Amino acid sequence: MPLRSAAVAILTKFDISMLRVYKITCKLSIPIKCAILVYLSHGQSAFALAATLSVSSATASAWIKEYFDRLPGVKSYVEETTALAHRQKYVSTLMGRRRFLPELDSGNHNLRQFGERAAVNMPIQGTAADIMKLAMRIVYDYLRNECAGGCTMLLQVHDELLFEVDADALPEIVAPLREKMETAFPIDVPLKADAKAGSNWAEMQTVG
Repeated sequence: MPLRSAAVAILTKFDISMLRVYKITCKLSIPIKCAILVYLSHGQSAFALAATLSVSSATASAWIKEYFDRLPGVKSYVEETTALAHRQKYVSTLMGRRRFLPELDSGNHNLRQFGERAAVNMPIQGTAADIMKLAMRIVYDYLRNECAGGCTMLLQVHDELLFEVDADALPEIVAPLREKMETAFPIDVPLKADAKAGSNWAEMQTVG
């Protein structure tokens, strides 16, 4: 029987959803907004953002300031998380997994800065990873115990799960897979999963 692969991805980006940033209204282009979100979620410096966007450090710093001015909740998250990390020497995901940060006590300025960037990044990226692992377990249990067959989970790629699905089973499998992933973990901002299918990754088209 011919096979088709359906990749189901959690699309909600946790650098947005965890901070409850629902809409970006500042007068920056979409690529710049996305770059700043990456800067925040990965704890990069203004220098790194400038290199990414091929602008001066002063320009990158001005964009970051404008972003923070218009979205003060994001700035509060960064400042409060950094301060908390300095007090307790670790940060946690929403599920309680901890990353200890001995770098914060280093006499090396660069190492201390790295620790602060990691402190901002880990609750965001770590929670995303935790939810993905939980979704994998839930999906695995569903495929093993409830699914009628025709679908095999192959691998995880960042925030996506890749499945091999019988063509005949595809219409029936998309909805339950999406539901399992979107409800894997209760969170104030709803998670959204998107399903695509194709004979290979290059030919994926939205389904369901």
